[in-house]
Amino acid sequence: MESDRCLKCGAPVGTGATRCPLCGADTSGQGVNAPAFQPAIVGMKQPRTFSSSRKVTSESNSKNLILAMVAIAGLLLIAGLGYAGYRMIAVKHVPIASAPTSQASSPTPLTLEGVAIADPMRADPTDLLPAARKRITEGSMDYRLVEISLVRGRAGVVNLTQPGSQIIFRYLYEQNDPRVDKKNLKRERVDLTLRESSPSLERAKAVAGDDPVQDPLCVWSAAWRAAVASGFNPEAEFEARYARRPKADKPDKGSWTINAIDKLDSKVEIDGISCAIRSSK
Repeated sequence: MESDRCLKCGAPVGTGATRCPLCGADTSGQGVNAPAFQPAIVGMKQPRTFSSSRKVTSESNSKNLILAMVAIAGLLLIAGLGYAGYRMIAVKHVPIASAPTSQASSPTPLTLEGVAIADPMRADPTDLLPAARKRITEGSMDYRLVEISLVRGRAGVVNLTQPGSQIIFRYLYEQNDPRVDKKNLKRERVDLTLRESSPSLERAKAVAGDDPVQDPLCVWSAAWRAAVASGFNPEAEFEARYARRPKADKPDKGSWTINAIDKLDSKVEIDGISCAIRSSK
């Protein structure tokens, strides 16, 4: 048999009890059974389900992300405004224009009678000798150098662009062919004249005094330095000639002879092999 319950607190009471043992309420007059006992939940809230927990976490993360994006946008806006303000008040730096550097003008090459001249205003005869020999001899071994002449030079060079200035290469051609009778062998002189106006390559009959000479071992620039060292005026306009030296100890030994145009008694002779000064006056 079920026991009765207190009408006030719902605690079980015996059938003969007149008061509730829990709350002390008078139970002698209750004629009906008390409502079914329901345990009280003390110190706890309504429990959350797993899905509701995930929903709350997701909403929290979304709010945090939005706040972070708003903060970053605010920082970028502040930085942009600051930079714009700086550009408005900043003084522009005007670079100082430097003076243009002057570039040395390179010489204009010139080709005369098939001879290429890198700097016609400062022509050197021994620099041009290989190209002149090739132009005259065309590879034949029957040609030998006779003379190199410089006309109207100054400061050790010849300006071929100046009127009257020129360099002449003279060669002797002696045909050497055993199939031809010696009486019929050709013997002629070839002159190659280099000048800006009407250069020429001319052939003529050889004459007395067209004696072959070996190529100068003392190049022109070295011969010029030796002449200046001997006292020759380096600024004087000059003429020079390389040819066989009369009564030389070797039959084909040559020398340079340099003369000042405005002072005919100023003459220097330079050995064509050693660059030694042979005579000076």
